[in-house]
Amino acid sequence: MIASAAGAVAATQGLPIPAMGQTGQKSPSRLLIKGGTIITMEGAGVLRANDVLLDGGYIAAIGSNLSATDATIIDARDMIVLPGFVDAHRHCWQGSIRHAAVDTDLGAYFGNILAKLAPHYRPDDVYAGTMSSDIEALNAGITTVYDWAHIMNTPAHADEAVRAHRNSGIRVVFGYGFPNTSAEWFYESKKPLVRDDVKRVREMYFTASDGLATMALALRGPEFMSTLDVTRSDWTLAKELGLPVSVHVGIGNGGVPYQSLRKLRDAGLLFEGTNYVHCVTLSTEDRKLIRDSGGHCISTPSVEMMMDFGIPAINATLAAGMRPGLGVDVVTTTGGDMFTQMHAAHQVARMQAFQDKAFPPITARDVLGFATIDAARTIGLDSKIGSLKAGKRADLVLLRADRPGLSSPADAIGAVVSAATVADVDTVIVGGVVKKHAGSLVGADPVAIARKASASGAYLSERAAKG
Repeated sequence: MIASAAGAVAATQGLPIPAMGQTGQKSPSRLLIKGGTIITMEGAGVLRANDVLLDGGYIAAIGSNLSATDATIIDARDMIVLPGFVDAHRHCWQGSIRHAAVDTDLGAYFGNILAKLAPHYRPDDVYAGTMSSDIEALNAGITTVYDWAHIMNTPAHADEAVRAHRNSGIRVVFGYGFPNTSAEWFYESKKPLVRDDVKRVREMYFTASDGLATMALALRGPEFMSTLDVTRSDWTLAKELGLPVSVHVGIGNGGVPYQSLRKLRDAGLLFEGTNYVHCVTLSTEDRKLIRDSGGHCISTPSVEMMMDFGIPAINATLAAGMRPGLGVDVVTTTGGDMFTQMHAAHQVARMQAFQDKAFPPITARDVLGFATIDAARTIGLDSKIGSLKAGKRADLVLLRADRPGLSSPADAIGAVVSAATVADVDTVIVGGVVKKHAGSLVGADPVAIARKASASGAYLSERAAKG
């Protein structure tokens, strides 16, 4: 527990929300996490009965018997301390229509979610869904999310998405996407991104590069979503503005005939740092193109299995010399936490390896990396987050290790990957700011946020039913 908890927690509430590009909400001057089992995701590995000192939003030191004048103490003797989870791919706007597509494949998802519900989204619905998604993520120990925001129906929709992220206090890469007002935007589209609004959003909210939020472009690409001419136009815009790119590729049967990686190669559009989402049905040659161009692969294993994308490409990505990041993708179909994704990744990859001896079985350490440091690398933030090391941002999660199912683990990493749940998340810190403590969110009213999202979802369902 936090020493002088009432004063420490009160200090994190009611703070003014800064403009985007600043360093985030004011953080406590110093936090000293004492006596925990520290999973560093660095060479130091797992440190028993060690301390972590946070100062000014950064990790100042890791070691035993640390002390610091005027530091607020967090007693972590019965805790596992690890880097905050990094969700490398999520459509945050869908937080108000949770579980609307649990038993559907990709075609039905496009028909029901994108074609029927998305066109009715008001800016307020974007805010409600994004805020709900962020708070769900924070509650589950996700400190960073890549928001693939393909709900930019109007400039106000973009503003409300940004406002929600700013108000939630999560670390975010905001992937500005395309409007979802009709199929002409998402099936072999001939409509490029709205250049003026992309530039407006960048200039208004993302002029600095060292805050909680950075910007990217969430692009459709030549795999059934846009023509090559539109792809070229959108990629050119990204290059002009110096923004990284994310794109879906290798999605089920649709990934085979379009040959998206080869088209991007031939067009000179294999940008370094691009993250490629799913990658399920890519060829070995395609994966080498990603690797050799400095790209990254992201897997969303739960959705990929449930929506008939194919076997998640975790082993195939590793075999190509890359390490994948994990993402939730859509809460219309799966849970919005990284425990769900780690369970799915661990199980399906090991099952595949036992059936196909070409792949060595992955370990729990691999999977935790996919959800932390590897995910951070896929979204370009590994120098800042994803592991516990002096000088990195103070994004941490503390899990209770005195509960049934997680108590006194002989293998702390194995316990996190195979057994931990959201119920075990005790404390969450983003940039040195306590966002959850003693199992309760700090500075957020989850009931009010849930009600707003529920009301938004009811409105959208009613409008969609009327056509």
